[in-house]
Amino acid sequence: MPQYNPHMLNIVPIPKDKAHLYAVGGRIKEGKLVPMSLQGAKECKKAQVDGLFERTALDLHNENVG
Repeated sequence: MPQYNPHMLNIVPIPKDKAHLYAVGGRIKEGKLVPMSLQGAKECKKAQVDGLFERTALDLHNENVG
């Protein structure tokens, strides 16, 4: 893990109605978190839904097939 100097970090609140536009590990520009594009937000949400579906399908498979 890289080590960070606390003075290098700029922690700012994200407005609740805009939280879906930000992601951990998102792009940083001039020390500020850059909001995702609408397309990026859609792709991120789709990946979350796909992951949940795959996990649920695997759980059901393991439960019923073994």
